[in-house]
Amino acid sequence: MTRNKFTNLLIVVLAFLAVVQTGGLWLSQTKSHNLFYSAINSFLTASSDTTEYYRTIEAGKTAIGTGNNRYVLLYEKQDKKAGSAIKDAIGSALENGEENISGTIDWNILSGKNIVLEFPFSVSSAEFAKGFSSASGNNIVPENFNCIVITPSFADDGTYITFITTGEQKFVTLVIEDSSINSSLRTVIDSTPADGLAYISSAQSGFNIFKNNVFLPQWAENEYLYPSVYSVNAGTDGNGVFSSSEVKQMVQPLFAPSAFDHSGIDGNGIHFYNSDEIVVKYYPNGILEYFNYKKSTEAQTLASAYDACMEFIEKDVSIKTDIFLTDADVTTEGLVFKFDYSVNNIPIKLSEALKEKLGIESAIEVIVTNNTVKKYRKYSCNFYESSENDMSANVDFLTEINRVITEHSADGEIVQVDDISLCYYADENNLCSLKWITDIDGSSYTGDTFAVAYEGE
Repeated sequence: MTRNKFTNLLIVVLAFLAVVQTGGLWLSQTKSHNLFYSAINSFLTASSDTTEYYRTIEAGKTAIGTGNNRYVLLYEKQDKKAGSAIKDAIGSALENGEENISGTIDWNILSGKNIVLEFPFSVSSAEFAKGFSSASGNNIVPENFNCIVITPSFADDGTYITFITTGEQKFVTLVIEDSSINSSLRTVIDSTPADGLAYISSAQSGFNIFKNNVFLPQWAENEYLYPSVYSVNAGTDGNGVFSSSEVKQMVQPLFAPSAFDHSGIDGNGIHFYNSDEIVVKYYPNGILEYFNYKKSTEAQTLASAYDACMEFIEKDVSIKTDIFLTDADVTTEGLVFKFDYSVNNIPIKLSEALKEKLGIESAIEVIVTNNTVKKYRKYSCNFYESSENDMSANVDFLTEINRVITEHSADGEIVQVDDISLCYYADENNLCSLKWITDIDGSSYTGDTFAVAYEGE
């Protein structure tokens, strides 16, 4: 190898290491397994050190505790009033909150009425603070966190904001005294609808088999009746037939304001659309791929990349189903954000067979480099509920956990469970039914929610 070639190779390696190291400052390697949508992602606010506007980095899961260890889980956006109350509380804590208590996690903080935001990765508090007006970050807040618990006092004007790093089992609680914020949060909690599935806190219920707190679904009767969910390819007409006009309407906003051409169809039925710097492919199975070859040299951070990602997704008007952030990671291509769909506050999990068929891991993947979306990959389907409760579930979470541990633990060894969640499991036949997804030591196990009762049981 010549000296010049060696030098060039060294430069490439060092550049790659710089990207990974920088990403490590934003994203901890310890990731939560919870997958839900935050109430605060739709608000634009100014960064403290620039004139740029950033969206607040969204949590994965929002859980609203209405008291007596009863929670409502949200996978979709909150209304503006609720989102504003949550944002005001966190922003005030970041700006001028005073330390109340800190130390090792004590999940008794969930004993009252509260709002819990769980993030699917560990977030840099400095990057998170850029989503709040005039917030430079509070040096009391942990450098990274993956959970926020907001607890308004129902006795006075105090509100307690707890930042938790579950991987290190540490927390810091800040207190703010603001009667307006306290009142708004209390209203959000007390006005939360109680319909749908109810959840309990594993920590509050004494289920020590879980590594950290997990929200567990429960139903009052012997079985839970629910509507089946089906998917519709966004590139088809009302009869489920491929429609070039529907696809054109789907891809057009991704090029705006530039003009684009439909450059043809290859032998596999893949449609190609392009402009000078952008290429979009649409596959017969509903996969859409977007590539942007425009060069950019802007400096990128987690906050700015997330903002670019969400601005781009908002252009995709073909997305009719709620989505929620499930992961973020640094790769050689850039910062990758991953999303999945949800229906009626229940997440949709793509089956392994469907993932293999489509060649994807998440429903939506967005790669951002230099604050520009360079690649966008989406399973272009929307999901809808049937008009009646035509399905039922009768296997509770305890039964499922016992099954998984019995079948997969070595010699019946007692293990700790990372997470268990109830999801719509989307198969390759465009149908979805509820399944249990149990996570233990990096492995996921899928289980049925319905078991046929034998005679005599």
